Amino acid sequence: MLTGLLVGLAAGYFGISGGFIVVPALMHTISGLSMTDAIGTSLVPVSSFGSITAVTYSLSGEINWPIAILFVLGGIIGGLYGTKMSSKVPKDKLKKIFAILLIVVAIYIIIKSMSFWI
Repeated sequence: MLTGLLVGLAAGYFGISGGFIVVPALMHTISGLSMTDAIGTSLVPVSSFGSITAVTYSLSGEINWPIAILFVLGGIIGGLYGTKMSSKVPKDKLKKIFAILLIVVAIYIIIKSMSFWI
């Protein structure tokens, strides 16, 4: 429960996609949980706190709807394709790809936040 609380607080406070936090948290706290099970499981909490956050931002008038719709459509297409591909890609390779993606996103965020201070 503590992990869930911390993930929810981080996702809500920083406005980040909870999936990038929830999947590693699930894999760390539940031994033997496969990558695909962690991804599938993460969709439930990510959808719920994402929906709550989206409604809050929508009520504040802080959503660019054309961009949001494009991302939703891309997410639908990516979700359908990714689900099919996840059963074809070896689990170890999937973990490595996910880890590399996390590192790339972290480096991007670090660079963007450092350029703010320069």
